[in-house]
Amino acid sequence: MKNILYAFGFAMALIGNAQAATAVPTLNSGSVTGTTFKFTATLTAPLMTGYSVKVDYGKGLKTMTCSAATCTLSTNSLPAGSNAIYKIGIYNENVLQGSTIDGNYVIASSATPALTSGYSKISNTGTVLADNAILGANSNDWACTKDNKTGLIWEVKTSDGGLRDKDWTYSWYEPDANKNGGFEGDADTPYRMPNCSTAKNCNTYAYKNAVNKQGLCGAKDWRLPTYEELVTLVSCSDGKYEANNSCKNYDSVIRPTIDNTYFPNTASNWFWASTPSDKDSSYAWLVVFYYGYGDVSNKHHGDNVRLVRSNNP
Repeated sequence: MKNILYAFGFAMALIGNAQAATAVPTLNSGSVTGTTFKFTATLTAPLMTGYSVKVDYGKGLKTMTCSAATCTLSTNSLPAGSNAIYKIGIYNENVLQGSTIDGNYVIASSATPALTSGYSKISNTGTVLADNAILGANSNDWACTKDNKTGLIWEVKTSDGGLRDKDWTYSWYEPDANKNGGFEGDADTPYRMPNCSTAKNCNTYAYKNAVNKQGLCGAKDWRLPTYEELVTLVSCSDGKYEANNSCKNYDSVIRPTIDNTYFPNTASNWFWASTPSDKDSSYAWLVVFYYGYGDVSNKHHGDNVRLVRSNNP
């Protein structure tokens, strides 16, 4: 009888040891990093033969590569959308063993898009957009353009009859004696009536203040560009420029002389600069985008305005 009990106990111990040896390890953690995503899982022990760790990140179950107690999978093939949930689990065939570890990740298409030109589109809230973004008033619509060479961010004109409409014109006005060259200019202009959306106080100073009050593209430090800044936007279709960046062949280039993809609604107009003439205080500089060169104009004339700001951190 003792021998039978001994044999039975010995057999049960063997079974217990076999079960312990083949126990499914558990997942300690799961994580994800990068824009070409790398999923990582950590096990309590190496996997048994026939078992695998798999992750579902919105594209179905994908088998991870395991080394000892660490399993990984890298991918840039991601589902559409801006974010997703991942689930990592241990499987025998496709049968889940235990529970999954779940988490969230932001997919690559919602990250800052790669630059494809010298300019970047900026949203109404100040974020960088993809090149196919559309002009509009919603938070994620395009409203400004960044010049990636100079770092300057420019206002984009609209055609909606609102504050930034392409058809509004303004007299040159700057009350600061340190900036106006000796003459502040005119607070309004009789030229091209009605001149702006309010039909009064149609001057560059009032326009700048109105845009800053609204907070265009998440900023309130917009200003009139200097002549040297404004002329950097001139684009000569034949690629031939003067030393000051104006078009050498101004009478034969394609008009307007600006990148229409990133600066629509320019309509070949004259745009004021903040730079007063050093020869006559009643005049100030502007850029004529019909020809692609600079000139001076009387400060009471009605001309267009495109505000700028520095790309401050």
